[in-house]
Amino acid sequence: MVEEISATELKELLDAGEVQLIDVRQPEEFAFAKIEGAKLIPLGEFMSRMNEIDPEVESKQVARLAEVRKSRDAGRWREAMQRLREAATAAKTSKQAELMPAFLECARSYASVGEQVQVLKEVFGVYRDPGYF
Repeated sequence: MVEEISATELKELLDAGEVQLIDVRQPEEFAFAKIEGAKLIPLGEFMSRMNEIDPEVESKQVARLAEVRKSRDAGRWREAMQRLREAATAAKTSKQAELMPAFLECARSYASVGEQVQVLKEVFGVYRDPGYF
């Protein structure tokens, strides 16, 4: 399914130009601790800066994602996504609700970040800046 690699193997892949590591954290977090060779593109800027990703590396990653989606346990994935939806719904009304266990189960079921974000958008909606102070 998904191949796990060591830090040494990641460094070798980075050095060889086989992978491009994109860090989507905020600049302050990136400055505090980062992996050498990582490129910072904060998540909020990702869509507008996608052109900075090497097209060859991007196509390899798209293929990897398709393989993960094809080979993951679909039942476990559906259950994890439903658990995330339920946890997010509970979080709308209760400060005691916890999302982290649901996020961890999503990761274990190979749910992509985009799939998880879509669930959160469905539950919480999308903030639209009114454009005034």
